[in-house]
Amino acid sequence: MSNIEKHAFLFKALSDVNRLAVLRELQNGSLCACALGEKLDLAQPALSYHMKILCQTGLVNSQQKGKWKHYSLNPDFEKEIYRGLLSYL
Repeated sequence: MSNIEKHAFLFKALSDVNRLAVLRELQNGSLCACALGEKLDLAQPALSYHMKILCQTGLVNSQQKGKWKHYSLNPDFEKEIYRGLLSYL
């Protein structure tokens, strides 16, 4: 995947209101999928879809803890966004 394609994928991920809400919630710390779904009023299949995209971009990390999946922000996620933006200015 070229840099342009990676940046397009990143910006497409950020263009969805549900994914932006996920990022906002994760700024307060990691959450299990069930808590995240409840906070955002998202059904499990919809949440899984959005989390897959956010994990593919590298903005979010996932970790399996027992039968629960926990999500957290990648500590470098802001750098990734800025790097993508600055490359086009």
